[in-house]
Order: sequence, then C-alpha cells, then structure tokens
Amino acid sequence: MATLAFDTLKFVEKLESAGSADLATRYDLQALEARMGEKIEAANSSIIKWMAGLMIAQGALIAALVKLVG
Repeated sequence: MATLAFDTLKFVEKLESAGSADLATRYDLQALEARMGEKIEAANSSIIKWMAGLMIAQGALIAALVKLVG
C-alpha cells in the first residue's frame, strides 16, 4: 500500500497566510457534537410524540369509519 506524506505545518501556514487563523480545536468540535446531540434528542422526542398522536387519531378514524359502514 502506498503512503502519502502530508506536511501539517506547511498546511497550517498556508491556511494562516490565507487569513484562516481561527481554526477549530478538538474541544470546539466536541462542544459542537454535544450541542448537536442535544438537538437530535429533542427532535427525536418531538417526532415520537407526533407519531403517537397520529396513531391514536388514525385508530379513532378507523373505528369511526367501521362504525359508520357497519
């Protein structure tokens, strides 16, 4: 398997010369991941509530239609 050498210092210097001095650190990414996890949990909770409500409404509609037809 061929390996590719990557000069990280040269890459960082290139970014800094281009005006990209504000780089994200590992801690920035971990904090972002934690916030995204919280938002995903809230969205999942909301989706579950909506699905439960829709299932109840669908059951009531089916029961009403069966009663109406029968």
